[in-house]
Amino acid sequence: MSSDDLNPGPEPLMHLLASVCSDDLTHKFKGFTVMNEAERYEALRHCRYVDEVIRDAPWTLTPEFLEKHKIDFVAHDDIPYSSAGSDDVYKHIKEAGMFVPTQRTEGISTSDIITRIVRDYDVYARRNLQRGYTAKELNVSFINEKKYRFQNQVDKMKEKVKNVEERSKEFVNRVEEKSHDLIQKWEEKSREFIGNFLELFGPDGAWPIPVSRLEMMRSLRVRVKWVSGTMELVFAL
Repeated sequence: MSSDDLNPGPEPLMHLLASVCSDDLTHKFKGFTVMNEAERYEALRHCRYVDEVIRDAPWTLTPEFLEKHKIDFVAHDDIPYSSAGSDDVYKHIKEAGMFVPTQRTEGISTSDIITRIVRDYDVYARRNLQRGYTAKELNVSFINEKKYRFQNQVDKMKEKVKNVEERSKEFVNRVEEKSHDLIQKWEEKSREFIGNFLELFGPDGAWPIPVSRLEMMRSLRVRVKWVSGTMELVFAL
């Protein structure tokens, strides 16, 4: 970080520099990276808080490097960083009073991300095979490729069976609801019809020939038909 402009005013009080080491240095002292150096440069360049990206930075910050870029403070987490034969590559920065400790975000680190990928390797390999990547691009053997593709087909079949089961349950529920409505409407219409029938053809009704109610009910025919999705009851003697 550079703090050249400490005077009040519209200008920022701090100019944030992000130094990024090359692939050669990073692979040598830390290990293989997921993103190459060009991708890491661009990722930091698009960070809103970064004012400038220093490419191909040295692994250990030398006085010459600090002077060249007018760096007043160096920010890094406070855990001693042992590397390149040193117990802490920031020891001389701390002793010079130029060190600003930052706090790590729990669970967010390169090692944690790589651990997740390695742990769920099969899942990600199957996912990318489904998306059109070749086994060669994924560094997957011929046998594993066939295994992953077979597992993908099995998963698709399971999903189809699950969808059929859900649709079947939905159909059964609809049939049960329709049956319940049919029985309810049948009971309502039956009571209404019997009441009207007895009122019309009972002892005081207009039926010309005395006929017992039992005989009348025996001669009653009822037909049920569906019209435009609704039930219609038709009664006839």
